[in-house]
Amino acid sequence: GYGPATHFTPEQVCAASKAINATDQQMFSKKFSVDAMRKADIYPVQNMEDEDEFFEYVWSFFECVQDFYSRAAAEGMFVIFYID
Repeated sequence: GYGPATHFTPEQVCAASKAINATDQQMFSKKFSVDAMRKADIYPVQNMEDEDEFFEYVWSFFECVQDFYSRAAAEGMFVIFYID
């Protein structure tokens, strides 16, 4: 994995939710660069990745993250996460 599991308190979840949900598709696309991800060797970017296709792929998952944090914040929940 990429370090130990960690958690956000309900207050941190609210702050994360606000920051994540302040990012709309246009803002996200302005900062999105397959070339930069390739240079940084960020998984799962492949050498022949189509920029537009990959943007749609990543954006669809980002929308799920926005929804997850919105619901967790609304319910006053902790969030535990681990990246493997």
